[in-house]
Amino acid sequence: MRDAIPRSDPASIIAACAIGRDRAFRSVEELRSIHVPALIVPGADARHPTRLGQEMARSLPHDQLAPVAIPESLRTAEDLSRAMAPVIEDLLDT
Repeated sequence: MRDAIPRSDPASIIAACAIGRDRAFRSVEELRSIHVPALIVPGADARHPTRLGQEMARSLPHDQLAPVAIPESLRTAEDLSRAMAPVIEDLLDT
Protein backbone atom coordinates (compact mmCIF):
# COMPACT_ATOMS: atom_id res chain seq x y z
CA MET A 1 0.00 0.00 0.00
CA ARG A 2 2.82 2.39 0.81
CA ASP A 3 4.15 1.93 -2.71
CA ALA A 4 0.78 2.82 -4.20
CA ILE A 5 0.15 6.01 -2.23
CA PRO A 6 2.46 8.29 -4.25
CA ARG A 7 0.67 7.41 -7.49
CA SER A 8 -2.87 7.53 -6.05
CA ASP A 9 -5.40 10.31 -5.76
CA PRO A 10 -6.67 11.35 -2.28
CA ALA A 11 -10.05 9.60 -2.64
CA SER A 12 -8.34 6.29 -3.48
CA ILE A 13 -6.01 6.61 -0.49
CA ILE A 14 -8.95 7.27 1.85
CA ALA A 15 -10.84 4.28 0.43
CA ALA A 16 -7.82 2.00 0.85
CA CYS A 17 -7.33 3.10 4.46
CA ALA A 18 -10.99 2.40 5.22
CA ILE A 19 -10.69 -1.22 4.11
CA GLY A 20 -9.27 -2.25 7.48
CA ARG A 21 -12.42 -1.22 9.34
CA ASP A 22 -15.01 -1.44 6.59
CA ARG A 23 -15.28 -5.15 5.94
CA ALA A 24 -18.27 -6.99 4.55
CA PHE A 25 -17.81 -9.59 7.28
CA ARG A 26 -15.53 -10.06 10.26
CA SER A 27 -15.67 -13.84 10.54
CA VAL A 28 -16.58 -16.81 8.40
CA GLU A 29 -19.47 -17.52 10.78
CA GLU A 30 -21.23 -14.39 9.52
CA LEU A 31 -21.39 -15.93 6.04
CA ARG A 32 -23.59 -18.86 7.05
CA SER A 33 -26.70 -16.78 6.35
CA ILE A 34 -25.89 -16.54 2.63
CA HIS A 35 -28.18 -18.93 0.79
CA VAL A 36 -27.52 -18.03 -2.84
CA PRO A 37 -24.91 -19.73 -5.02
CA ALA A 38 -21.50 -18.20 -4.37
CA LEU A 39 -18.17 -18.61 -6.09
CA ILE A 40 -15.33 -18.60 -3.58
CA VAL A 41 -11.97 -17.80 -5.15
CA PRO A 42 -9.13 -18.79 -2.83
CA GLY A 43 -6.39 -16.28 -2.23
CA ALA A 44 -2.75 -16.96 -2.80
CA ASP A 45 -0.98 -14.63 -0.39
CA ALA A 46 -0.60 -14.01 3.33
CA ARG A 47 -3.46 -11.50 3.45
CA HIS A 48 -5.80 -13.81 1.53
CA PRO A 49 -4.76 -17.35 2.49
CA THR A 50 -6.06 -20.28 0.49
CA ARG A 51 -7.23 -21.97 3.69
CA LEU A 52 -9.61 -19.06 4.39
CA GLY A 53 -11.29 -19.55 1.02
CA GLN A 54 -11.58 -23.26 1.74
CA GLU A 55 -13.12 -22.55 5.15
CA MET A 56 -15.57 -20.11 3.60
CA ALA A 57 -16.59 -22.66 0.98
CA ARG A 58 -17.28 -25.27 3.66
CA SER A 59 -19.45 -22.76 5.55
CA LEU A 60 -21.78 -21.72 2.74
CA PRO A 61 -24.68 -23.99 1.85
CA HIS A 62 -24.59 -23.28 -1.91
CA ASP A 63 -20.97 -22.63 -2.65
CA GLN A 64 -18.51 -23.54 -5.30
CA LEU A 65 -14.81 -23.29 -4.50
CA ALA A 66 -12.93 -22.13 -7.56
CA PRO A 67 -10.28 -24.69 -8.56
CA VAL A 68 -7.80 -21.85 -9.11
CA ALA A 69 -6.39 -19.09 -6.97
CA ILE A 70 -5.83 -15.58 -8.23
CA PRO A 71 -2.23 -15.71 -9.49
CA GLU A 72 0.22 -12.95 -8.60
CA SER A 73 1.04 -12.64 -12.31
CA LEU A 74 -2.24 -10.82 -13.03
CA ARG A 75 -1.65 -7.26 -14.11
CA THR A 76 -4.78 -6.23 -16.03
CA ALA A 77 -8.53 -6.77 -16.08
CA GLU A 78 -8.02 -8.86 -19.20
CA ASP A 79 -5.59 -11.13 -17.32
CA LEU A 80 -8.19 -11.59 -14.59
CA SER A 81 -10.96 -12.32 -17.08
CA ARG A 82 -8.87 -14.97 -18.86
CA ALA A 83 -8.05 -16.64 -15.54
CA MET A 84 -11.59 -16.57 -14.15
CA ALA A 85 -13.90 -16.88 -17.17
CA PRO A 86 -13.90 -20.70 -17.26
CA VAL A 87 -14.63 -20.91 -13.53
CA ILE A 88 -17.45 -18.38 -13.73
CA GLU A 89 -18.93 -20.18 -16.73
CA ASP A 90 -18.92 -23.44 -14.74
CA LEU A 91 -20.77 -21.75 -11.88
CA LEU A 92 -23.38 -20.31 -14.22
CA ASP A 93 -23.90 -23.72 -15.82
CA THR A 94 -24.80 -25.35 -12.50
